[in-house]
Amino acid sequence: MPQASKAAVDLNCLLGVPTETSIKISIVFNNQAPENFYISYGTESNNYSKTTETVVSPQIYVPTVISLAGLTKDTRYFYQVVCNGSEEQ
Repeated sequence: MPQASKAAVDLNCLLGVPTETSIKISIVFNNQAPENFYISYGTESNNYSKTTETVVSPQIYVPTVISLAGLTKDTRYFYQVVCNGSEEQ
């Protein structure tokens, strides 16, 4: 029996309030909110060695702000939003 496809989650990310060792990411879900999400991040593309805590029951159209702390100065970081255990961005 074929499985139903999952609808893509429409979201916006805004990076702000950077310091030498941290940054805040504001996530806004536009069409539907997932049951939960977290951010994976690291210093190599497609190799996300750290994760934030899981946010449960976010609301649509309401920003959720997550801080990434303990970053290394002058280092490029890559990140992705993981909704309900599936990579989104």
